[in-house]
Amino acid sequence: MKLKVVDVDLSLEQDVKPRNKNIYIKVKDDVLTITTPRLYKDNEIKKIVLQNEQKIYNLYKKANKNKQEKNTVHVFGELYNVRIESDVRAYCKIVGHDLIIHTPINSESQKKNIFKLFLANELKKYVDEVFPTIYSGSFSDIVSSEPDIKYTDVKTYYGKCYPRRKLVYLNINLARYSKIYILSVIYHEMCHFKYFNHQAGFYKLYEERFPKAKTIQHKLKAIKYNDLY
Repeated sequence: MKLKVVDVDLSLEQDVKPRNKNIYIKVKDDVLTITTPRLYKDNEIKKIVLQNEQKIYNLYKKANKNKQEKNTVHVFGELYNVRIESDVRAYCKIVGHDLIIHTPINSESQKKNIFKLFLANELKKYVDEVFPTIYSGSFSDIVSSEPDIKYTDVKTYYGKCYPRRKLVYLNINLARYSKIYILSVIYHEMCHFKYFNHQAGFYKLYEERFPKAKTIQHKLKAIKYNDLY
């Protein structure tokens, strides 16, 4: 059985040991082993995983922290090996499991800038694709017209809303994460057009328009990538 824990896919193995009184959880490589005193049904195992999701994710990160060389980047939740190719033009391209940075100047700052521009473009393309549907389906009753969306590269927030200016800022680094997390940020910021602050009404609206919003947001905050750029 394959299970997604936060943002990683793990193979599940159940190890039944009747002499054990407790349930034990272990992660090695991409395998999650749950040792149980009896044979549990799939729905019981899934419940155990859900209850211990953050613990399992932390075990996965600990098991893999020395395994992964820092020559990788994430794009929409997928991990890619970074390759550098000399070129007269500056751009990025994904080929299979590789992200290739084409650059005329072999400097780390140049390569980082090329990758960041790639993230910005990829995020904008995705948002341009999904936002009209999000607005018309969930927020046209709150905002009279689609707000402007601008993109920024910051470390302090994923998104920010300025209701009076009808403006939303999105962090280009969102393009590193799976699209479900990008959607959660968009819905979060759009809810601020009705509620400026994070009061009870805000979270009620957020959950109504984007089910399981707080759970998804919590998972996003737990993800810590160790990307090259």
